[in-house]
Amino acid sequence: MNRGDGDGIDNIEYNLVSGLIEPYVATSSLLDVMFLADREDNQELFIEELQFAMNHRNNWKHYPVLTSQYVSAYRGQLVIRYSSNGRAGSFGDYMIFPRRSNMGHSRSVEVLRHEHGHFLQYQQLTSDQYYIGIGIPSFRSGGKGLSSKVYYSRPWEITADLLARIPRDFNHSQEDIDRGWRYFEYIKTLTGAALNRHMTWALSFDVHDPEFPFLD
Repeated sequence: MNRGDGDGIDNIEYNLVSGLIEPYVATSSLLDVMFLADREDNQELFIEELQFAMNHRNNWKHYPVLTSQYVSAYRGQLVIRYSSNGRAGSFGDYMIFPRRSNMGHSRSVEVLRHEHGHFLQYQQLTSDQYYIGIGIPSFRSGGKGLSSKVYYSRPWEITADLLARIPRDFNHSQEDIDRGWRYFEYIKTLTGAALNRHMTWALSFDVHDPEFPFLD
């Protein structure tokens, strides 16, 4: 997820039952934009964009996504545009992305690519591993006043950057990169009681000064 303040994703209640988060977000968000299109008398545009998304799910171009009003597709993910200046978020096969944003074009492209990096993480993990190991820490860290360098250097964010090959205007340290890959490989091993213990950590770590005893 991307850092920043705002509403939108911050109002989504995490349901930690396996397999329910992604359909919940996708269904509720699609219904939201469908009703928004109806209120704005843009049903035809909504249908046109939905058809594009279904027919071009592997679209690699930024432009159709960033100029869409309701729904699009990017590199295998359905992108749902919501009417807010809030945060973007990646929920498996679905991404939600603010429709009105003051980020500017280059920053919007950067955030889009970062969220796709979370999708690439998701493809290597189980749903539980992704939402507990990546989603919760990312969700809790956003909007907490962290600088971009600090936020995107956290282990659950840095591997999304690296997998998506995002050039930042700062360099990730080799120490942060190594820690990010160790964290990612650690998350891949979690099942059962170990996953539950990690969820306890993910829900309670110090956002501003996290410790990672499981990586020692």
